[in-house]
Amino acid sequence: MRFFASFLLLCVALLACTPESRRGLPEDFRIAPDARFVGVWRGGNEVGALQGSEIAARLTVDPAEPLDLLLVAEENWRSTRGLHRREVTGVVRFYDVAGRRVVAIQRRDGTAEERTWRFATYRFGGDDSLLLYFMDEPRLRQLIFNGALHGKIRGGEPEFPDLLITAEPDKLAALIRSSDPATLFTVRLGPLARDAR
Repeated sequence: MRFFASFLLLCVALLACTPESRRGLPEDFRIAPDARFVGVWRGGNEVGALQGSEIAARLTVDPAEPLDLLLVAEENWRSTRGLHRREVTGVVRFYDVAGRRVVAIQRRDGTAEERTWRFATYRFGGDDSLLLYFMDEPRLRQLIFNGALHGKIRGGEPEFPDLLITAEPDKLAALIRSSDPATLFTVRLGPLARDAR
């Protein structure tokens, strides 16, 4: 069964509008998955940086690694080159960094070079909806440009800068710990709705 586009921009976020990291967060901060994530989610963004993106994603607990959630999603997004669509698989991990719950998402369907992480905070609505907030590209770009964070500003479309953070896990945790989440995690995906089918 195929799933159609809008969960974490997991996928589009997983794609190109939010910074990606060569490394994950320190294992010391890892926590059990938030069980509310398990299931099928559908939605997209009608406003903001991820406008026009849609994803449908199924999240299940990995029987071999119970601290991981497995992701299967189909994502759709628009760029200056038109409409794009692809299926992705990945893993979702959860962290608590100084009281801040962070979701880390890694694609697993590509090459080893493509197995990078994207980080988001999240919140659930009273109607069982889910909002994800990915890292702010302009802020991270400035930190990398100024040498305050190790990383690379790679090529790509001007509308979708491609940032690769190469900092060590402890430096990533320090960035999250020392930053206001409202300014570090600004790229919204959602609201996503739980699919009861």
